[in-house]
Amino acid sequence: MFEDQSVLLGAILASIASLMFAFQYIFVRQGTQKGTVSDIIWISLLSNVVILVPPALLLYDFSMTIMSVLAFMGAGLSGSLFARICMFTSIKRLGASRTSPIVASNALFATVLAVLVLDESLTLVHLFGVILIVAGVTLISYDTAEGKRVNLTRRELAILFFVPILAAVFLGIEPIFISLALEAGGSIIPGTAIVVTTAFVGFTAYTGGTTGLPSPSLVRKPYFKWYIAAGVATTFGLLAAFSAIQIAPVAIAVPLIQTSPLLVIVLSMLFLSSKLEKVTPVVLVSTVIIIVGATIVTLVG
Repeated sequence: MFEDQSVLLGAILASIASLMFAFQYIFVRQGTQKGTVSDIIWISLLSNVVILVPPALLLYDFSMTIMSVLAFMGAGLSGSLFARICMFTSIKRLGASRTSPIVASNALFATVLAVLVLDESLTLVHLFGVILIVAGVTLISYDTAEGKRVNLTRRELAILFFVPILAAVFLGIEPIFISLALEAGGSIIPGTAIVVTTAFVGFTAYTGGTTGLPSPSLVRKPYFKWYIAAGVATTFGLLAAFSAIQIAPVAIAVPLIQTSPLLVIVLSMLFLSSKLEKVTPVVLVSTVIIIVGATIVTLVG
């Protein structure tokens, strides 16, 4: 009975994680209509730190090896900083419904890196999942190119799609760092605090030395609420996802979390205007293909 309750709780948490990640895309899309990518990244990272770090400091022991701390910091730079920069930029330029499935292809890059770095094996089932991911991304690329063929050159389209693919690469690198951190004696909750703090400090140092930190007057802007909402959604999505994977079997948690791009499409149709976000049947089919491929690759891995 207790095992069934854990599975049910894990499934609920995984569904919440998927929904929170989907809402993150919608909030970023809304916030970047008039706001800047730099501001929303900084505010969302600040939200992560404010929500995650204090409970981690109060409830968990941070006694870790230097190797585990460095690996968690690497995960923060890769997944929470560089991937977020690319992902939020892509949401602004390409749209939420097209960015989310492409970013979900990170399972492909995680698999390749696991084979190269962690010496894991590649099976025929892996290859089948990889083929599905590549096919889905190709379909989305084709559909977007057809829709924008009057406005953009092929070179501009290639650059446009390079950004979400780069986000997927950085997200694919993140699990390698997490695996190394856990093998070196780290734990998830305090490790997550290190991850978001590293990303926040890194981005603060960069923006402070270049464009400058967001102005305090930003809080009076009408789109500021979308910045906060994106940060809160990301934070609780991370917490729910990590908890789901710890409580429930991976075969239940991962497929539910991977459904996030489908929820992005539904939420886009419900809350975003057709001028801001155009969801086509090709995008829907491509998203399903990528989710299936990513789930296969992740579960087999």
